[in-house]
Amino acid sequence: MKAFAHAYDAEGMVSPELSWKSVWNTGMLFLFIIIPGAAGPMLQLQNVMPAEVMHGKRKNVRKQVLALMIVSLSAILISVLGIQDNHSDEGILFVKEYVPGDLQVTAGSIYENIAGGDIPSISDSVFQEMKAASGVRQVQDYEINYDRGIFLCEDREKLNADSGNYESMLAMEQEIDGKKQCLYNLVLATTDDMKTLAPSYDEKEDGPVAIMETELAKTLNLEIGDMFHIYDEQLIINGSKNGCKSARVKLLDARNIILSENHIGGNLLVVDRETAQLFSGRLYRQVVNVWTEKGGEAMAASNLEHISDTNGYSFRNAGRQIQKYVDSEHCQKVMHWFFIIILAVIGLLVYFNTVFTNLLIRRNDFKIMYKIGIRKKEMYWMVMKEGLCQGGMAAGATVIVQTILSMGRQESFFNIFAVTDAGVVTACVLFPIFILWYMFHKRMAVSW
Repeated sequence: MKAFAHAYDAEGMVSPELSWKSVWNTGMLFLFIIIPGAAGPMLQLQNVMPAEVMHGKRKNVRKQVLALMIVSLSAILISVLGIQDNHSDEGILFVKEYVPGDLQVTAGSIYENIAGGDIPSISDSVFQEMKAASGVRQVQDYEINYDRGIFLCEDREKLNADSGNYESMLAMEQEIDGKKQCLYNLVLATTDDMKTLAPSYDEKEDGPVAIMETELAKTLNLEIGDMFHIYDEQLIINGSKNGCKSARVKLLDARNIILSENHIGGNLLVVDRETAQLFSGRLYRQVVNVWTEKGGEAMAASNLEHISDTNGYSFRNAGRQIQKYVDSEHCQKVMHWFFIIILAVIGLLVYFNTVFTNLLIRRNDFKIMYKIGIRKKEMYWMVMKEGLCQGGMAAGATVIVQTILSMGRQESFFNIFAVTDAGVVTACVLFPIFILWYMFHKRMAVSW
């Protein structure tokens, strides 16, 4: 009987390194920065030539539209960079999940070993050597039975058709005791330290217990504390529950069962040792979790890594792996801020240049206004309203794209993009005021 095993590669889910995809995305973003940044000033050169200024052209609408487009594009790219994530948080959480202690030593893989062949195991002598290693405070081991002859058995009517394992159990439907029953192949795992997994566990009060995958418990409509049966392969051979070896166990907990990076899947059922020994098949010790003493992690890691290398086992250092993700997150933040600053500088310079040129062309307008009695304060208010209008248009275009980017994200729109949008409007409002103030006080435009 072939077991339904599912294995997952942690490195495929998250990576502490910068991926080629990240490099490609960064390159594309940089390309979008260079094109508008270089094209903007080049296209505006003709607008600031003395000949045009001498002709007294009032406003260049195309120039302003181009500037606002570049400001909006810069803000959009800044928004995209701001929400980029290399999933370091997910990586840290996953490391903590498959390495519950500080260190971990593993042998084999559930996906390979369930197919048979030579199954590796951590011997008792090596296990005792690990326990006695300097700096080790506590160890917890898992032993796995790859016999492939242990099953769940339930009526189809009692199953939850909306659950993930329903189809798998339906595919193994067979006639047991004269009626159709749905089966599910299990891989038993056991540990002597069930309290580490479920602190509420009491061996005397709870008796035989099991910890099951959440989705499988949902398929069987089981709640914490419910009782259920598991059977050996005689159930299929005899076509009856009579005469086969079985165990009635209590569901202690339902969770994602991850013993290690290579020992994960919906077929795993963690039971107490007494229940595991009821069924035939050898138990292979393949996972050892280690907790270290304070200040002794380096020594323990060195000793266990040496033991693992000597015996051909895999070694995991949770602290070292988590630090890689932290370093990767820091590296990515530095890169993001670097490009965000470049984008902001390019957008601001292009807009500043556009506003400065526009106000310089209109210097005669301000001179006439001043002579007919319009105060400088009113002129400031006029250019501020123009800037506010332009800032609103640039921010409006940016908000449309930001709304699309924020769809499906848990963070609120305000928390993600408020600073960027406020920066766009503020720059559009303050730049004209500052330039006009500079022209008044430096007497660049007119003689008052």
